[in-house]
Amino acid sequence: MKVKKVKIGIKSLNEVLEGFAETAEAIERGEKVKKRRGIYFENLEAFRRALTEKRLERYCML
Repeated sequence: MKVKKVKIGIKSLNEVLEGFAETAEAIERGEKVKKRRGIYFENLEAFRRALTEKRLERYCML
């Protein structure tokens, strides 16, 4: 079975929008941008609502 690493973190909406703006500006300048992957939540409560214990049991091998 192939294992994928997923980066999970907490970021505010402003942080996400700033990162998007920086990437868009780099693309407009013709620069190459590094592909970044991850799942980010606005706060810990949003994280807990999305990744419940039941979902973790279903999708993760503990």
